[in-house]
Amino acid sequence: LGPIPPPFLDNLFHWSQNYRAFYFLNLAALCVVVVLLRNLERSKLGRAWLAIREDELASTCMGINAARAKLAAFAVGAALAGLAGCLYATSQGSTTQPDAFDFNRSMIMLCCLILGGLGSIRGVLLGVVILVGIDNILAPILDSLIQGWNLNPSGSPLLKFSSWRLLMFGMALILMMRFRPEGLLPAKRWHEEFHEGAVDDGSLAATGKAGRA
Repeated sequence: LGPIPPPFLDNLFHWSQNYRAFYFLNLAALCVVVVLLRNLERSKLGRAWLAIREDELASTCMGINAARAKLAAFAVGAALAGLAGCLYATSQGSTTQPDAFDFNRSMIMLCCLILGGLGSIRGVLLGVVILVGIDNILAPILDSLIQGWNLNPSGSPLLKFSSWRLLMFGMALILMMRFRPEGLLPAKRWHEEFHEGAVDDGSLAATGKAGRA
């Protein structure tokens, strides 16, 4: 679909010509979504989602309507995806082709979730800042430096930093799964589950010391 007409507020803010104003619009939308999700996580519906994720049968026995909670989760996710899609289509001026959301983009999103932290909003934001920052900011800078220093006179793609970014993402996933499977900034619940043995050992050692005392 294209071209998509600019929003009705474009005459006031001139988003189609001033990308700084459009950036602050996206930043404000992100802040609103984060506040919404944090409040939703602490609400009755959010606690129902956590219960269904842990044990659907037990949560159903406690009186939670699993079907209604799942439909609500699908509706909230679809609404957030629609908001992001509207902002993306506004910036592009048209809807993109389906191949714009390919397997590589899906893997980058998965890497952001795993690297940032499971079940944590701040962890996801950190993962996006790290990986998308490397992909869209650091990689072009390093490629321009390599070209400016004449380190790749033949123009080989193997000597470009951007050609190795997917390999770096894969290595980051392997290292995270090996040394910190819960992510950099996980939710407290996930951190305790992944380090349950360490917590138990510490409590047993403290109990033993208290008994000897």
